[in-house]
Amino acid sequence: MKEKEFNIVVEQTSQRIYRFVFKNLKSDADTKDVVQETYIKFWTKKDDLEKEKVTAWLFTTAYRTMIDFIRKRKPQFNIDEEVVAEYTDTRVDTTNMVHQYLDLLSPVFKSTILLRDIEGYNYAEIGNILNLSESQVKVYLFRARKKLKSIIELNEI
Repeated sequence: MKEKEFNIVVEQTSQRIYRFVFKNLKSDADTKDVVQETYIKFWTKKDDLEKEKVTAWLFTTAYRTMIDFIRKRKPQFNIDEEVVAEYTDTRVDTTNMVHQYLDLLSPVFKSTILLRDIEGYNYAEIGNILNLSESQVKVYLFRARKKLKSIIELNEI
């Protein structure tokens, strides 16, 4: 892949990858770091990749880089019902509430919902990005939606 082709791919995918990572990290600086690291990895592998699989490879790499970033920077904790109850006091519009509820999901559940419902990827593409089988993607999407529904119901009472 030549430099011109590389630049075209970056131009075509950078906004989508940025949105995907930003919805998980919620920080512009952290998101830019992860996206930049993703494109650095892409530059080093650009000659080894098949052109039709570049987008899936970029999303997979961005996802893995983001997970590594989260593990290094953020403490791990379990969400309990007290944390969920904190969101009931917040009066924000529906979109912000849904994003707050999405933050309560595990990274793989959140990523599955974002890739399917927001970015519009099919099950096979999501499987390639998250390194899951198509059936796993369907199961995770079902469980994520079910968990999201229960979170919303808890907060609507």
